Amino acid sequence: MAVEYISKLYKAFEVVESKIYNTLLDGSEESFDILESTIFKDLSVIDLMELYRKEMDLISELKFPVFKNELKRLRSFPQVSHYENGISTFVCFIVYWIWHNRLDLSRGEIAKIIESKYFGTLGYRLIDIQHDSNLLGVEVIYLGNYLIHYHEHLLTEVFGIKDTSEIINKYFLMYSEVEYFEKKNRWKSCPFSWDKPEKLGYKGAPFFSTIELLFRFSGMEETKKSELIKGLIAFTAAIQMMDDISDAKEDLINGIESLVMSGFYKKYGKSTKLTDELINQFLNQERMTLFYNTTQNLFDIARKNFIQNNDEIFLLCLEIYNYRFNRRIELSTLN
Repeated sequence: MAVEYISKLYKAFEVVESKIYNTLLDGSEESFDILESTIFKDLSVIDLMELYRKEMDLISELKFPVFKNELKRLRSFPQVSHYENGISTFVCFIVYWIWHNRLDLSRGEIAKIIESKYFGTLGYRLIDIQHDSNLLGVEVIYLGNYLIHYHEHLLTEVFGIKDTSEIINKYFLMYSEVEYFEKKNRWKSCPFSWDKPEKLGYKGAPFFSTIELLFRFSGMEETKKSELIKGLIAFTAAIQMMDDISDAKEDLINGIESLVMSGFYKKYGKSTKLTDELINQFLNQERMTLFYNTTQNLFDIARKNFIQNNDEIFLLCLEIYNYRFNRRIELSTLN
């Protein structure tokens, strides 16, 4: 499966390998211009995103005929479809990392990793949306759990059950810890702090399972593996900050006070009618400056880590997200 997608992905990868971007990318405005004018075209970002979605449509119909119509319904929700674009970007760079590091994995095994990443993330996302908003229907919890188990099954087929089970349990505990405290603090003050924002990166823990399995498969030494995971945690924390500010109103409606909105309930109470005007009033210049500096610092921590560990693929992925973050901030200040 995913044959056409993998073929097109490899063509984009060959372009990536033939050019040296990373000496030009440092999070500056000039590097963002390079991303906009050159790299997005080289990577076929939009084309790959659309093709990935089409191939996952086909796989969903073939692998889950019982849930075919339900998956189609669920994927039509903006809260779900928005995340599919993010999955597509990460999948590209996971596969680029495999090829760049010359890992001895067949196209069939790579296809399983691609599929696993998609359905695992979708499963976690469905459960999270339902727990937070009760929007999708309680039966979705069972479908989400099945998709997560299917994602784990695919990884065991590629990497073997012993290594896979150990690593999945390790990162599921990390994920459960952060979700537990967030849900426990529903309608209460935010359980995260501005001085330790990296903990938000634990929400991406299921993604780290695949990454650490690849690190282990590549024979990477333990010290480097541990350091890169720290960088990836900072990176995913920055992405979570971006998501949280986009979802600020929706989260508050559902009783979740994210770090971005920490202190909101104390200032306005829990029964206050939530309006865009009130949200914007809370997100004043001082708060937005704190948000920007914290998020950019997380990107900078991850960038330094990837440079020190000579990981060009993760660095390129980070620069794309850092670009999106800064462009989003620019647009918000113009509106």
